Amino acid sequence: MDAVYSGNVNSNRYEKWPLSFAESHNFAVTVTTTNGDLTPLLILLDEANNEIASAVGTLNSNQPLGNYYVQVQPEAGSGYYTLTIREIVVDTTLSHHNCSPGQH
Repeated sequence: MDAVYSGNVNSNRYEKWPLSFAESHNFAVTVTTTNGDLTPLLILLDEANNEIASAVGTLNSNQPLGNYYVQVQPEAGSGYYTLTIREIVVDTTLSHHNCSPGQH
C-alpha cells in the first residue's frame, strides 16, 4: 500500500487523493513541504465526502475496507508538497521466555 504523490495547494486550490481498501488497514499519511511556506492540513474523508479525521502534517488512522479520500489543503501558507501513504504494521506476536523448571 505504500505510495508517494506530489502536488501543490494554496488558499484557492485543494487536492484530494483517493484511497481504496479491499480490507482493513492501519496507515499513516504524511505531507512534507518541498517548496513554499505550506503548513499542510490533511483531512480523511469517506466515500460521501464526510470528514473522518484531520491532522496537521501527519495523519494516522485505521479504516475498514472501502473507498476514502485524503484531502490536502493549507492550514497556513501555500506551496508544493510530497504526500506519502504507508501501511503501519502492527506486531501481534507475544514475547515469551523459555525457562526450565526451577529457573527464572
